[in-house]
Amino acid sequence: MLKSPEARDLKVFVVGHTDDRAIAKKPGARFVFEHFDLSTSRAQAVADFLRRQGLEEQRLGVAGFGSHEPIAPNVTSRDRQKNRRVEIFVMAPEVRSSAGPTRCPACTEQRQRAATREQRTGTAPRSGRLAPIPLK
Repeated sequence: MLKSPEARDLKVFVVGHTDDRAIAKKPGARFVFEHFDLSTSRAQAVADFLRRQGLEEQRLGVAGFGSHEPIAPNVTSRDRQKNRRVEIFVMAPEVRSSAGPTRCPACTEQRQRAATREQRTGTAPRSGRLAPIPLK
């Protein structure tokens, strides 16, 4: 579908997630992954697959949210499994408005959730290591 002429202007944004459990260092590994590294690696693996299937690199963006966007409470192993995921957002071409270009829906949604959480709990937002690779 994404290779069809009608979809040539669509962008794909791949977002990786993890649960909140500590990441064990594997024997022989050069370094210990952090949640952001692992979630970005998951997203990058999916983006690499899409690239091998013929999707142009300039249409792909990748981000890792680590354990900061759970969809389940991380209490049971089944819930943690739900949080170890990759989401794929297919976005329309950039549309200009008086406020400037539209933003990535995943990033906008995360910022809105963080602001709501901050207002509700009175706490500061979580670590700001969200750094998506820009879509070209």
